[in-house]
Amino acid sequence: MLMLLTTWTDAWHAQSQWDKDCVVYLRESSHYDKSLETRRKEKSSCITIEDVNAAWWSACDKIGVRRKAEDANPDDIAQVGEALQETARLLVRWFHLKPDEIPLLQQIDTTQTHIREVCPTVVNTTRLYCTPTRYRRLDGACNNIRYPLRGAALLPFKRLLPAQYADGISEPRKGHIEKFSLPNARTVSAQVHKDVQKPTYRDVNFMFAAWGQLIDHDLTLTAETKDPVSRRDIECCHGAKHANCMPIELPPEDEFYRSHSQSCVNFVRSLAGVRPDCRLGYRVQTNALTSYIDANFVYGSNEKIGSLLREFKEGKLRTMPIYEGLKPILPLKKFQPDDGCIRPHRDLFCFLAGDNRVNEQLALTMLHTVMLREHNRIADQLCKLNPHWDDEKIYQETRAIVAAEVQHITYAEFLPRLLGRASIIQNGLGLQKQGYSNKYNPTIDPTVPAVFGAAAFRFGHSLLPETMERWSSSHTKISGRPLKEVFQQPYDLNKPGWIDEYILGMLNQAAQAMDPFVTKEVTNHLFQEPAHDYGKDLASINIERAREHGIPSYAEYRKWCNLSSVDTWSDMQLVVDNNTVKMYRKLYRFPTDVDLWSAGVAEIPEDGSIVGPTFNCIIARTFKDLKEGDRFWYENGEYPNSFTPSQLQEIRKVRLARLLCDNSDSIVTIQPAAMKLPHEDVNRRVSCKSAVIPSMDLRHWQEYPKKVPAQIINEEYDNLSPVDFEDIKASTEALGHHSHCDHDH
Repeated sequence: MLMLLTTWTDAWHAQSQWDKDCVVYLRESSHYDKSLETRRKEKSSCITIEDVNAAWWSACDKIGVRRKAEDANPDDIAQVGEALQETARLLVRWFHLKPDEIPLLQQIDTTQTHIREVCPTVVNTTRLYCTPTRYRRLDGACNNIRYPLRGAALLPFKRLLPAQYADGISEPRKGHIEKFSLPNARTVSAQVHKDVQKPTYRDVNFMFAAWGQLIDHDLTLTAETKDPVSRRDIECCHGAKHANCMPIELPPEDEFYRSHSQSCVNFVRSLAGVRPDCRLGYRVQTNALTSYIDANFVYGSNEKIGSLLREFKEGKLRTMPIYEGLKPILPLKKFQPDDGCIRPHRDLFCFLAGDNRVNEQLALTMLHTVMLREHNRIADQLCKLNPHWDDEKIYQETRAIVAAEVQHITYAEFLPRLLGRASIIQNGLGLQKQGYSNKYNPTIDPTVPAVFGAAAFRFGHSLLPETMERWSSSHTKISGRPLKEVFQQPYDLNKPGWIDEYILGMLNQAAQAMDPFVTKEVTNHLFQEPAHDYGKDLASINIERAREHGIPSYAEYRKWCNLSSVDTWSDMQLVVDNNTVKMYRKLYRFPTDVDLWSAGVAEIPEDGSIVGPTFNCIIARTFKDLKEGDRFWYENGEYPNSFTPSQLQEIRKVRLARLLCDNSDSIVTIQPAAMKLPHEDVNRRVSCKSAVIPSMDLRHWQEYPKKVPAQIINEEYDNLSPVDFEDIKASTEALGHHSHCDHDH
């Protein structure tokens, strides 16, 4: 049995009989002698630094790792990650480690081995010395002063349960009993997640589903295997196969794809990740984003992208003016233009934003546009209120406000409908009505869990309608477009007035019900090219993605959530629709093998919740950690980044409806609860000028230079009366504080 010594005394005694370089001690274990290529039975033996180094250099030769990448990107990290996996695999083989012993390899201090010579700087836990600052770093580092890398970009997702790989290292999950193969992912999709006409929610609209995807893109971006030149997806169904190819083979009875002469759905494994300090163990995946709700879908998660998006004037972000009298839109992406973009013509370009998936579907692009406009709207006002502020100050203050708005809207409007009131109370996800929160806990790791991104927060795929509708300003339907026509093709936003019409459509169009059924627009036509009549299958991809990430089964996560077990099919019938269970019985050998995403969307929701109890549990736990483990959480007080009490009260006024009113071109009326359908009794439309949807008063961010007229100095900050802008401008310029703002806007 593999055992790590737990005390200094144990280690001291061990050195008298074992090699002083031991990093893992084994007792009563078969040891593989590499030099003799034979097995020898020893009373006691250990894995030494020399063993780790030998395995590491052998792995480096196989993978092709040659040097340390200082400016690490996901591809560089993945190469080291593959070498670390191979190192672990060699040690497992040499020392005949059992599957439950493999996780203990993570406890080896790799900084004492040759691994440190190639370990990417970005995962070095000692590279940063952090002090509390007023503004977040774009990469999320130093949010936690004690643990600077927690929640930072380019670090791996955390695990709520140990990964379940077939070989204990990296092979996709199989059935847990005798390692039987799991059913074909496309077969599960076609049989269980078919497109069935189903009732829609009476209150939840398309805007709710779109906001959920926006928040997902603020939290998770699993590093993908891409063509190194074009950055397009690797092709796995035809031609030479990449090492990460894992195509989903299509069964002979698949009528849809076979009618188009297709034999597989393209699927590529996520890139391998690297643990802090390059610790050994099973395969992990890199989150290219920060694990914080920080609105980095607007700003980017590294300085390179962040700089590319900025105007570097008046704190604003780059935009593209398009029609006189209409607000500007997102700038065009002209570098790597084919990445995440279907371009029928070479003179067509998609849009650029802080997250590269901005063009994934039109509703998402719309919200990106709204949030870009919101940043520039706030920056413009702050510049006028504080003409002595420079570009950097305005940009950072605006970024902090926008991040707070996104946090507030998510916890005040989105999560209560998603999880239900009982879950909000039980998990401490409620917001304070006044004053500061004291719930920040630096011991909480806010890193997004692998299961959240690979399964639980993909619940929204069940809510998608078949079309995306346009509605008029009088709230009547104009038309609708099939979703397959708006995937990675956001060109309708270039048409005058259509942004407002699509926003109004999202407000008035009902979401589909939460159930196992998924529209064929995403199960047969996802990212369909104009020249084809077929695309990818999102349900198959969801199932296969969780398997290749080693995500445990639905049954395992019900246990983790302290829910009733589903060890038998009869057990499952109590929590999942009976017709769905009948299908599972035909597909899976055992109920304990059923894939988490598939059963998660099929699970019967609890009262007041959209998702079932298993997804509710995982999602609630994630958002609890994001709230209590974020030093920059907008309600926190007594930190350099904290808002003043009066500023905080203004942020608490924010509603999504207000952002849509302020950043549309000419929407006049809207329902106050923008993620719910309008209703004459409980969600009646009001004027955008109505006090029912209040505006933030940004005068609470008005700051005065140290040397200002006496009548201003003597005012208490929180009780300042508004001062005419021209008076402030004149007084500051007289004191040498020249305005950086264009006041003719």
